[in-house]
Amino acid sequence: MLILRMLQILFSLEDGSEIETVVIPCSRGRTTVCVSSQVGCAMNCQFCFTGRLGLRKHLSTAEIVEQAVFAHRLFSDDFDPLQMLYLWV
Repeated sequence: MLILRMLQILFSLEDGSEIETVVIPCSRGRTTVCVSSQVGCAMNCQFCFTGRLGLRKHLSTAEIVEQAVFAHRLFSDDFDPLQMLYLWV
């Protein structure tokens, strides 16, 4: 897979929490979008800043979907199709 460039989008939630969505344009016109499903992480991996924060909250369905919708609206003219990637721990 050839990655052409990567974009991180920072979202501020209503409660003041911040999450990231990552847009990764790849070869052959495909784009992968990684959306957040949580604020923080319960795994406590010492090499990972997010893991050291601990799990703060699970995102609502609306908060997860809004990330995907935002990325699709932002990039749908440039990259087709969009591949959405959801990661849960």
